[in-house]
Amino acid sequence: MKAWIYIVIAAVIEVFWALSLKKLSMPKVIAVVTNWNIISKDGYEALFPLIGYIVFGLVNGYIIGLAFKEIPISIAFGAWTGLTLVFNFIVDATYFKEQFSVWHFLYLSLILIGIFGLKSITAK
Repeated sequence: MKAWIYIVIAAVIEVFWALSLKKLSMPKVIAVVTNWNIISKDGYEALFPLIGYIVFGLVNGYIIGLAFKEIPISIAFGAWTGLTLVFNFIVDATYFKEQFSVWHFLYLSLILIGIFGLKSITAK
C-alpha cells in the first residue's frame, strides 16, 4: 500500500515539475545570470521556475524510485504516468481554463479505471 501512496505523491510532484517547466524561460535565466541581476524581482521570476524544476525533478525521481522497490516498475510507471496525466489535465482545466468536455471526462475515467485495475492485481 505504501508504494501506491508514493505513486500518488510522485504524480502530484510531477504536476509541480511540469508547471515549473511551463514557466521556465532559459533566455531570462541566462540574462539574469550574465548581468548579475540575481537578487531582484526579475532574478527571482527567472530563477524560481529553474529551482522548482530541479527540486521537483529530484524529489519526484526519489519518490517514484521508492515505489519501484515495492511493486513492478511497469505497473508503478504506468500508474504514475496515468495519474500525472489526470492531475495535469485537472490543473489545465481549472488553472489555465482549458477546454473540458464529456469526452475528456470519459477517457480520463478509463485511465483511472485502468490504474485501479492495476492496483487490484498488484499484491503489495
